Amino acid sequence: MKFKYKFSKLILIIFIAIYVLSALSLVLNVIGLANTFGNELANFYDYMKWAIGIIVPVLAVALITAILISSAYTLKDKALTVNFGFLKDKYGYADMEGVIKNVTTDKLFISFKDESTLKVVISPAAYDDFVTSLIKCDRRLTYKEYAEPIDKGEDKK
Repeated sequence: MKFKYKFSKLILIIFIAIYVLSALSLVLNVIGLANTFGNELANFYDYMKWAIGIIVPVLAVALITAILISSAYTLKDKALTVNFGFLKDKYGYADMEGVIKNVTTDKLFISFKDESTLKVVISPAAYDDFVTSLIKCDRRLTYKEYAEPIDKGEDKK
């Protein structure tokens, strides 16, 4: 079963800004490259400067698009696979202890035998389906909820 990664609004705004800046950069660098072709004083480094200026925004758009399209948690037979763009991590169910939900912050974590945790960044509406699917993959996994007190930084005197 596949669960899409949930991006915050700030991250989505940053991605949109990268798209806009990449498009602007691409246009300006193509214009610069076209103007360089007619210049008799242009050398190899001038062409390389414009070519790199075209390649970098294309790579930025490809990276952001890959992150938006393929970022997800996939539950398979023997492992949880976490995809983030071009990156992929696998976590075996045998290494997991269970799933923990902090009801105060409404965050979901997977706890491991080595006492590390993995924050699950999906839509809160999908938490129940994710936990149910994960426990179906390995019945020995547990589910716990806890409420963490919120420290507002106030000193009581």
